[in-house]
Amino acid sequence: MESKLNKRLFIFMLILLAFPLVQYMYPTIRIAKLKGAIKEPKEVVLSFDNWNNGAFQDLSEEFIKAKNGLRTLWVRVYNQWNYSVNNSINPSYIIKGSHDYLYTTGYIQSYLGEDYLGDDKIDSIVRDLEVIRDTLLTKGCELLIAFAPSKAWYLPENIPSKYDLSKKKISNYEYYSESVKRSAIPHVDFNKLFMNMKDTTQYPLYPKGGIHWSIYGGIVAADSLSQFMASISSVAPIDYHIKSMELTDDCRYTDADIREAMNLFYWDGQHDVMAYPTIDFQNHTDLPKPKVISISDSYYWTFMNTKVHKRAFADGSQFWFYYKTVYGDGEKRSIESVDLRTAFDDKDFVLLLATEETLDRFPYGFIEAMKGEYKIQ
Repeated sequence: MESKLNKRLFIFMLILLAFPLVQYMYPTIRIAKLKGAIKEPKEVVLSFDNWNNGAFQDLSEEFIKAKNGLRTLWVRVYNQWNYSVNNSINPSYIIKGSHDYLYTTGYIQSYLGEDYLGDDKIDSIVRDLEVIRDTLLTKGCELLIAFAPSKAWYLPENIPSKYDLSKKKISNYEYYSESVKRSAIPHVDFNKLFMNMKDTTQYPLYPKGGIHWSIYGGIVAADSLSQFMASISSVAPIDYHIKSMELTDDCRYTDADIREAMNLFYWDGQHDVMAYPTIDFQNHTDLPKPKVISISDSYYWTFMNTKVHKRAFADGSQFWFYYKTVYGDGEKRSIESVDLRTAFDDKDFVLLLATEETLDRFPYGFIEAMKGEYKIQ
């Protein structure tokens, strides 16, 4: 009897050990992929150098761990245990504030001025952009800067008490906005717009579980941006009609991107009721739509997901994500494929959009590329 029990236990252990490999090769259980900034390791190619220095072994171990068929399940179990039992959050850059509002450390640190570049550095960048604007204007293309809002600015009252907001110093956003005001570059400040709307907005401009503007907030920003473009150029403003507005706490697109990045089975927070418009894009003017190159951080994805980029801007408009990847007309390619000598010839605007958390990298290599191509000093 004992022999049979040991045999069965041995077989069970073999099955348990082999199941992750079987799940990887022949998935039998549907397991949702992990959300957030998950970097998948690439398969390592054996070479003399990486074998000799031990890199092959380390990278192979990392690759095998990542490809474990049950890895996503174990990650969620681990994260849920830490969240529910130890009151801690994985990944560590996510912070839980009051009233179920989630933040990320980068936005709070930027709000507090901990990544401030300094007056001279920011003034230098703005001067460079003024020179680049002059170059673009010779091609009939205007340079436009837009400051996306920040959740830390919009909702500082819900930031956890462990952050001493009384020690806040000047931030990149504050000085950038002042420096740009002193320049000739046209600009739009959505951070200021959102704060002015905070007490009057009909629907949430920021979700509890997301770090970007809400889908509704993005539509408000798109309308404001389009109207501003039309006011300084002979182009058509965005023309649309909201056919209906669905109100639900079932968050969509990026409205729960932080909460999803926690990779939990269950979150005990409560989302606000969010607004999701059904939009009818129209065209009641003979003016042409603007043709735009948008160089931006992840805030611009709202314009892409809601079809604003496609419907409000002319064919041939492009989104240069972090000045690394080009999206437009259904294609995706590397920025290295762009010819900066001809890219702006038929464009009306180059839009530079950034939220405060990415202003320490703004405008993401565009200045250096333009200086090199056009020999700007």
